[in-house]
Amino acid sequence: MNFGFLNPNKGILFSDQITNNCWRLFKAIQPREFLEDFSRADQTEAPNIKCCTEDFNRTSLWVVFEILSVDSSKERSNLIQFFITLAEKLAEIRNISGMASIISGLNNSAVAKLEKSWKKISQAKKDVFDYMTNIVAGRNNYAEYKDVMKNIGLPSIPFLVVILKDLTALLLSIPDLLEDGGCNFYKWRRMSEIIHDVISYQIIEYDIERDSDISHYLTKRIAEAADMGEEMLRKISNTKK
Repeated sequence: MNFGFLNPNKGILFSDQITNNCWRLFKAIQPREFLEDFSRADQTEAPNIKCCTEDFNRTSLWVVFEILSVDSSKERSNLIQFFITLAEKLAEIRNISGMASIISGLNNSAVAKLEKSWKKISQAKKDVFDYMTNIVAGRNNYAEYKDVMKNIGLPSIPFLVVILKDLTALLLSIPDLLEDGGCNFYKWRRMSEIIHDVISYQIIEYDIERDSDISHYLTKRIAEAADMGEEMLRKISNTKK
């Protein structure tokens, strides 16, 4: 890994390319996919949602992989700072899904336990990290995230996890029919409102040029992280501080 390639000055370049990929996958989701039962492991009827979920997880693991690929705590600290900056840049261009994937990687236990590396991060940077963590942490049914999304502009990419959780709660906890056998219009109206919100995010597209060098780097390193796997990365983390 060449840290010169992953430096804070390139945060906006990486955020653009991550957003290009996130947008391509998010834009492909079809409304009917949101009627799938997401409590099941097999989501054959929601292939594009599955692709988005897998991309989120792979990007999060890439964060862990990059941080653990260097030898010294100073280098790891520099990379932690880079990824906090990257998450900030993603938030600035309203890619909340991308921001959440980076924050998820930084909160992975294999990174969170690197106390010596985290001590080198400024308090101001930690405060920014904590703020973004709180947005996607899920407290009070993602109240902070939902407050952010109320006034967000377009284009933007929402945090798919929240949408799926809300839809799953409606699908599984509210009956299709009322006690008298009538249709439970409340359930289907709420589901329709949530799906309509998703469609509204898909209307206005990002206009970002592809950077072949950074795109190639991301593709290569994300694949390497996936090949190594989370269990191996946790073992590596046990040897570092």
